[in-house]
Amino acid sequence: MNETEFLSFTKSKNANFFGSASMSDINIANTNLQDMRIAMLPAFLRNLYTKSSAITLGSASIFGPQQIQRGIKYTLPSIIE
Repeated sequence: MNETEFLSFTKSKNANFFGSASMSDINIANTNLQDMRIAMLPAFLRNLYTKSSAITLGSASIFGPQQIQRGIKYTLPSIIE
């Protein structure tokens, strides 16, 4: 499954999508994760972020490279947080 198929599937399940992330935000997040020796963003996730910076479906979230303000009490934290 590629990122387009994944987005299509999650959209069919009424997921909420947030705007795309810039390449600089994606690269900064990737570098920060590597510097903390936590992870490295795989190509699939970097490509996904160029289409949607974060996704929520019910109480599940795919965190993006930057914090998302959702207009409710709690923000959606970045993948670094």
